[in-house]
Amino acid sequence: MTYPGAGSTGMGLGEKADILRSFLASQPCITRADYARITNTLKSKAVNDLNEFIRQGWLRKYGAGRTVVYLLGENR
Repeated sequence: MTYPGAGSTGMGLGEKADILRSFLASQPCITRADYARITNTLKSKAVNDLNEFIRQGWLRKYGAGRTVVYLLGENR
């Protein structure tokens, strides 16, 4: 499945959040690797983005280490 803007460079955090929400509308969770792929983001930046979404309260992290997945939080 292709997501809008997934191949764009210089994509803002808001655009990435929209792509992530669209993905999570059809999937129960996402990994860091999948997020990096659908937003065309490097690993370290993907982790920073996901942590920012957690701070904003609409994403939550489940698991630890290589088994971490991200799910929609309470404040969608």
